[in-house]
Amino acid sequence: MDTYMVYAHYTLDTNELFYIGVGTTKNNRHNVKSKWTRNSVWHEIVAKQGYTVKVLAEDFSCREEAVKEEIRLQLLHEPRACLVYGDRKNKIVLPATRVTMGEAQKGNKNCLGFRHSEESKAKISKALIGNTYSLGCKHSEESKVKMSKAQKGRIVSDETRVKLSKAGMGRKHLDETKLKMSKAALKKAVINCKGQRFDSAKKAGEDLGIHATSITAVLKGRLKSAGKYPCGQRITWSYYERT
Repeated sequence: MDTYMVYAHYTLDTNELFYIGVGTTKNNRHNVKSKWTRNSVWHEIVAKQGYTVKVLAEDFSCREEAVKEEIRLQLLHEPRACLVYGDRKNKIVLPATRVTMGEAQKGNKNCLGFRHSEESKAKISKALIGNTYSLGCKHSEESKVKMSKAQKGRIVSDETRVKLSKAGMGRKHLDETKLKMSKAALKKAVINCKGQRFDSAKKAGEDLGIHATSITAVLKGRLKSAGKYPCGQRITWSYYERT
């Protein structure tokens, strides 16, 4: 059975700890010397100074435990070749890295005006059929607080407002798109289990004091009910065709 460990890379000349990562042990061999997937900073350091490997902690039965220890050690030592702490599920992007990434993307027009061909759209659509990666995914209360704080006090500059306005100027929907939007608008009318009808989930939420997002979740099948009547009966929702 494979176990997990936390390892470090040190420079040969100055013995500087410049990288910390998670690896597995298999047949008593540590697969921590791989040069694949290393970032440009790591390669630059290794090319100039060389490196050696040391195991910092080992015998973790699951990867999650090893990643927690990895992040703890990364925050403690701040190795310069670790631009992102942790793995994809438990990721911490450093402020300095965010600045570097932002500067690198300035003036990047590689995807400006890019449009997928109909063939590419069909392939992407087919590949996503049955994809349940984010199905049932809910943000933790901690994440909600962080997102709320990040948006508070955010001011869109006049320059950005002008750019957004110009981007939408002269844009015309295709007849096919207009028809789809028209049909979608007809479906926005909702009715609850007591026959009360509303023009939209938002209107229903305002009148009954229920979050519109909860009503929408019921309509999409993610929740069974949203809100309660004074008698305690839970309220169910569905769309109805307006005539």
